[in-house]
Amino acid sequence: MNVKKFAPLIVAIFLGLITAWMVYKFVQNRPNGILTEVKRPQVVVAKHGIDAGAVLTEDDLALGEVSADAVTDNVFTSTQQLLGRVTVVPVIQGQAIAATLLAPRGMGPGLQAAVPIGMRAATFEINEMTGVAGYIVPGCHVDVVQTLKDEKTGLPTARTLVQNVKVTAVGMRHNPQDGDGGGRSVTLLVTPAQAELLELASAIGRPRFALRGGNDLSVVESKGITFAELIGHHTNRSDEYAAAIAPMPSTQPATVLTSSNVTTRPSNLDSQDDQWTVEVIRGGAASEVKFALHRSDEQYSDTNPNQ
Repeated sequence: MNVKKFAPLIVAIFLGLITAWMVYKFVQNRPNGILTEVKRPQVVVAKHGIDAGAVLTEDDLALGEVSADAVTDNVFTSTQQLLGRVTVVPVIQGQAIAATLLAPRGMGPGLQAAVPIGMRAATFEINEMTGVAGYIVPGCHVDVVQTLKDEKTGLPTARTLVQNVKVTAVGMRHNPQDGDGGGRSVTLLVTPAQAELLELASAIGRPRFALRGGNDLSVVESKGITFAELIGHHTNRSDEYAAAIAPMPSTQPATVLTSSNVTTRPSNLDSQDDQWTVEVIRGGAASEVKFALHRSDEQYSDTNPNQ
């Protein structure tokens, strides 16, 4: 028997048996979690969309499975923990209810729950023109612009009064999914100083709302635009403002006769032929007009020697 001839075959069979045994042991020792579906935790979620300021009830809540990565320490695992709590922001269907979405315990329902500490909710009238044609919805951010009268020049000036204020409601709607719905008013979250500013602006005019992009929350420095800048001038002199809007005369100026136009005076009132000579300026050209002085003018001449 030639051992050298069969030695490679024997080695191959031996290595194959070792490999099969190693694969078997690997499969036997594999964790069971890989073979089964990952179990997801159950937390309290919203059955449907919930408006800001709403009181949570059993009909609003359900237990649902969420990804383990989405589970945080401030979620709830029992609906009983949330009964009677008030939401501070709108909640969408299927969203896990977290403590950050709720007002403190004891807070009453309504818009008051959605107003942060130090802020105020102020409502202002809008229409299709001032309210961006109905595209303002709860949750968006706006700037407020108004045309005012410049006290120095008496001419109009457009200025941005406040920037990046949040719209918390349109009409009676708090949920962005409801859209505008034809609301005739908007409720803004503003500081007390901004509330005073916008109230005064509304009393003397009609503010306009400029809608911001969803990701544009920056404040832009703006000095406004004056009437002079609107027509291409860059000056603050009130006389040039007035000249810019004064109408041009359509005819030559009328002849003006005053006592200052008198160049000569009669030296002798005894003659009927005494005359007044008056210099008249018409359209930039000077001319003289002579008037006869009658006896009836003597008293005026005597009592007014300096005329």
